[in-house]
Amino acid sequence: RSKIVGASIEELLEMLKAEEDWVRLWAKRELSHQPNEDLDVALELWVEKLDEDDAVAGHHRLEALWTYQTANIINETLLRELLIDDDHRIRAAAVRVASLWRSRIEQSDVIFKRAATDNHPRVRIESVRALAESKSASAAEIATKVLDQPMDRFLDFALWQAMRDLKPYWLPAL
Repeated sequence: RSKIVGASIEELLEMLKAEEDWVRLWAKRELSHQPNEDLDVALELWVEKLDEDDAVAGHHRLEALWTYQTANIINETLLRELLIDDDHRIRAAAVRVASLWRSRIEQSDVIFKRAATDNHPRVRIESVRALAESKSASAAEIATKVLDQPMDRFLDFALWQAMRDLKPYWLPAL
């Protein structure tokens, strides 16, 4: 931790590539204390410099998204890029961030609708949980799109819970 406290923004950003979770966590914490304007510019440059041929470039970009989230800076461009990543884990994490940013990004309902029909159940479950917080009958309708693909007990429970959460909105419409 002593190497993290007092490190420059550039050094902290490079720590986001560390294998150890706690190093990345503390780096994000320290970065969140930087002035937003400085951090936004530095993060954007850091993401641009990432080697796309690197096997873990997607994870580094996800760490950048989480750093934006930690600092309460919206980067909708990076979010939308990660929502269509080849790695289902990255897409699922991006859906979760989108659910937290829903009121500050454009067309969040489109994001959750697309995620509800994703080919991976982990992405679909993140969509269902995000939709459960949407407070509308249309959110319940979109959430049921997960039934068009194979279900597992986790998705089944998430959908059941979402329907319970959204009951005040869909039941009167029914």
